[in-house]
Amino acid sequence: MLKNNGAPSRNSWFVRIMSVVCACILWVYVMNEQNPITTKVYQVPLVAQNLADDMVVKDLPDTVSVRVSGTRSQIAQLGDGDVKAFIDFTDAPKGRNSYNVQAVARLGEVTEIAPSLIQLETDTVAEKTMGVEPRIGS
Repeated sequence: MLKNNGAPSRNSWFVRIMSVVCACILWVYVMNEQNPITTKVYQVPLVAQNLADDMVVKDLPDTVSVRVSGTRSQIAQLGDGDVKAFIDFTDAPKGRNSYNVQAVARLGEVTEIAPSLIQLETDTVAEKTMGVEPRIGS
């Protein structure tokens, strides 16, 4: 309400301030009490697990993308080491095969892994001990 001189009334300022206070209270309620579900993508190192001592993996990717879904507070608590990606090579045969990438998160739920299936080649390690005889040329 404007007075004749063009200045807002005291009641008008009270309504404006109360509107801002109500908006702040609603925002805090939604962000903390409701704790909405959100997702975040992490670039995680890919680890070879349960690989036999005499086996090696050729061209294993360094990282994979892992999408984790959870409440806003859970996602905020996740650190770099809290999401892990791995391939289980238990009883892996020698040669080229497809392997599923698996991931776990300390909090939240893993919803997507990219790539989720990788073609890798495994082979056995061979060692041979050979004698060396030094010769000095004449």
